Amino acid sequence: MSPSEPITLYRGWQDSTKHVWSPFVVKVEARLRFAGVPYTTHAGSRQASPRGKIPYIESDGEGFGDSTLIVARLVERGVIPEINAKLPPETQTLDLALRAMLEDKLYFYHVSLHTAYFEDPDLDDRCGSAGR
Repeated sequence: MSPSEPITLYRGWQDSTKHVWSPFVVKVEARLRFAGVPYTTHAGSRQASPRGKIPYIESDGEGFGDSTLIVARLVERGVIPEINAKLPPETQTLDLALRAMLEDKLYFYHVSLHTAYFEDPDLDDRCGSAGR
């Protein structure tokens, strides 16, 4: 089942031709692309987001955010397939737990490393030129 209006994906980045490095944006955008679902992209903002997070989407006049909830809602509506449908329930549960752990932990390591690497003015003093 396709949405009656095109899906708008708000990625937090103005230029729709550029890749967005957020793993949450990548997850939603990949699922839409893999399913061949047409969508448009806009920058959006956390203030305009239904859950205060990027990404969020609008579809059929309804907005919803949080990448995991976006994917679940699109599966529920039949817009994208459930990629784990053929797995036994125990394996589906393990998959959900693993994804939740990785998204929760790895994202913050990514942000911490990015902040330390690109935004710490004293990194070169502490580590020398090998720090970058």
